Parts: sequence; C-alpha cells; structure tokens
Amino acid sequence: MNTTDIEQALVDQYNRNREFWEQITDVSEISKRQNMIEVDVIILSSAKNNELKNTTINSVNSLLKSESDIKFNIYLLEGDLNAVYNFSKRVNVVYVDKKFGYHKFMNLGRKMGKAEYVVLCNNDLIYETGWATSIISEMQKDSNLLSASPFEPKSNSNTTQSYGYTTGKQLNGWCIFQKRKIYEIIGDLDESFRFWCCDDDYGMSIKNKKLKHKLVKESIVNHLDKGSQTLKLLEKEKHFKLTNGGIKRFVEKYGCMPEHLKHL
Repeated sequence: MNTTDIEQALVDQYNRNREFWEQITDVSEISKRQNMIEVDVIILSSAKNNELKNTTINSVNSLLKSESDIKFNIYLLEGDLNAVYNFSKRVNVVYVDKKFGYHKFMNLGRKMGKAEYVVLCNNDLIYETGWATSIISEMQKDSNLLSASPFEPKSNSNTTQSYGYTTGKQLNGWCIFQKRKIYEIIGDLDESFRFWCCDDDYGMSIKNKKLKHKLVKESIVNHLDKGSQTLKLLEKEKHFKLTNGGIKRFVEKYGCMPEHLKHL
C-alpha cells in the first residue's frame, strides 16, 4: 500500500467515524427532545407598527433562549393580518381575523395544544434563564398548585405574600403559568372580559374554586408594559370597551371593584 492509499484509507476511516458519531448525536438529541417537558405558550400580539412587531419578536426570541431542557410549543396569535414573521418551526403564527378579546383569544390558543403545562402571555415580556423551570419545580413539589406567575423585579418588589389572587401582587395577568387540568375545574375563561380585568376575573374564578395561585420569586420575567401603546392606537369607543368596559363587567359579575382598584 503506497502513501496515497494509506491517506485515502485514513480519510475513509475518519468519514465512517464521523458518520457514526453524527448518528449517535442525532439519536441522543432525539431522545433528549422526547424526554423534555413540554409547555404550550400562548402569546397575543397586534403588530400595528414596526415597534410593536419588534416587541413581539424580541419577546419570542428571549423565550426560546430562556430554557434548554424545556420544549416550548409557541402559539402566536397575531391580530394584524399584514404582519410577517420569520420564526423557526417552533413558533406557530396564527392570524386571527376576529374582534379582539383577550380571554377569547387565549381560549382559542390554549385549545391548539395538548401539553401538560400552559402559559398565557402578553407579547411584551423578556424571559430570564430558568424562569419556567422554577415554576414547574414548585408545581412538581406541590401537586395542588395549578396556577402561578413569575416575579417581575419592578412591579413585585414590595410583594410579601407569595400566595394570593391580587393583580399586580401575586397575580401577574401578563404571564399566567398553569397546569392544563385547571380548566377541568374552572372551565373556559369568561369571554365577556375583553382586556381590562381579565386577570381579576381569572383570579376570582380560581379563588372561588379554592385553588392555589403562587408568585414564584425564583422565576424572573420582565414586563415592558407596551399594552398602553396598543390601546392608544384604538378609536375612542373601542378603547373604552376594552378598558372601563372591563371594570363595569367585573362589578356586574361580582358586585365589587377588583381588589387592586378599590382605592379609586
């Protein structure tokens, strides 16, 4: 065997080894994905301009980077039919040509998936590493914990009680993490609530069923609070229905103001 033959033999052996290890790696990755915890994440967006669209893109990208051992099944419900995204296959963009209703869209998105865990999210969030793992860990330790919210450093810094239902304290309506089976107890979200007081209604629905809700302080998610910008783009009548209309509906249903608005 001359030098050329030896070199070719080495190249052939290298290629066979490389193909073998690539196959092993592929099998390992497939096995890893099969054993991952799956979480259905429903995100509502209305990308009326580039700023709002970029807010959605940045939020989704931070979500995808936040966990390496959790499979997020993302359902992005987009209300602007002209918005175009270039996400990976992990993001299902669903264009919704219907009158906006926060609870209506969340019900729609939730029913698209089957994962044990469900998260209802705004599109203006930045997720820190390990945020979902921290909540799942709490739910695995306590089988009766079916609902939770992550901690927001700015708005939750003065919250002392971890368990409760008050919006802006224990309950952050812009990110509600649930076990799917909670809907077997509370039913669908009340679609008569379109935007404001959706979180308050949800809090009352689980409180009335004596279900736990916990603010998990080890789970960090930053809320950019871009919802007010979206509201500013609405006509006056639509703006009223989505905001003060929600307060009116809450009072009609429960006979009182939401806890965090009782000072008004």
